[in-house]
Amino acid sequence: MTRERARLTGRIDYLYDTPELRGTKLGQETFSMNRFEDGRLTQRAFCRIARPGLDVERDSVIAVDADWQPTDAYVRIETDGHFTGSARYAFTPSHALCTAETSGEGQVIYQREIMARSRFADTRLSAMPG
Repeated sequence: MTRERARLTGRIDYLYDTPELRGTKLGQETFSMNRFEDGRLTQRAFCRIARPGLDVERDSVIAVDADWQPTDAYVRIETDGHFTGSARYAFTPSHALCTAETSGEGQVIYQREIMARSRFADTRLSAMPG
């Protein structure tokens, strides 16, 4: 049985704001969000910024619970067609854990205590129905 979920998709264009290039497209982000029956929400995004001498692509996923507290996230970045890094984040009420692999620093793992949790804020998420 398939359950109904709220879904939102969109695109954000990144534009130059310099006098000589104002309004010229620098890149874009496409994103999707799903809200589940229990209030959890997952956002996925693909972003690309390309200008002479720099081409960056970022894939990311973040999930929040019904109280908008982050539960987990993943991000992967490529620069000029080469792997730059990726990281997975996991959150509990008391800690944040990051496991990352970067081209410059190798594997990095760290855990931080969370002193006070705050709600995750993203303007795209506020557009979700429900």
